[in-house]
Amino acid sequence: MDFRLQIPALHEGESYVGAIGDNAGHIYHVVLLPGDAAPNAWADQLEWARSIGGELPSRLELAMLFRYCPDEFKEESYWSNQLDTKSFDLIWYQTFADGRQGSTALLSRVRARAIRRLPVGTYDPSGTNRTSVKQDCALFTSERPPDRCPSGADSDRGKTICPCRSNVSRISRTNGNLQ
Repeated sequence: MDFRLQIPALHEGESYVGAIGDNAGHIYHVVLLPGDAAPNAWADQLEWARSIGGELPSRLELAMLFRYCPDEFKEESYWSNQLDTKSFDLIWYQTFADGRQGSTALLSRVRARAIRRLPVGTYDPSGTNRTSVKQDCALFTSERPPDRCPSGADSDRGKTICPCRSNVSRISRTNGNLQ
């Protein structure tokens, strides 16, 4: 089966990050929007992201951004859209100085960037399809081919091996399409 992932058309100032699959089997493109919000409380940053037509990224999306677009960020912390399940008033963030993720109080003042998610389609999480991946495994299409999955898993010559041991498929180094 031949599966090619086409990079979507971008608006001025946007950066294509890659594509990722969620737990429900949906694949979507991640596009970084222009603009970098000064440090502010989480609720204010959520509102800011929505006001420019985006959303705050998830923890996994922040890991992708750290890996593929570090030059687009200041070496500071950036909010995610995810609550820390250990406490109702803690939110996850990503530090772009060293790649560390942690959680802090939602009233803390942290920077923000917004992303757009564009649906691509679905994959077969049962593993019967060559392009299937298991939950939270990322598919990347970038000018810089992946040498590590955001989870820290190793890759082997363009084939990412995620912690779930799924073969995520080969990324063409010539045209950026997932094959």
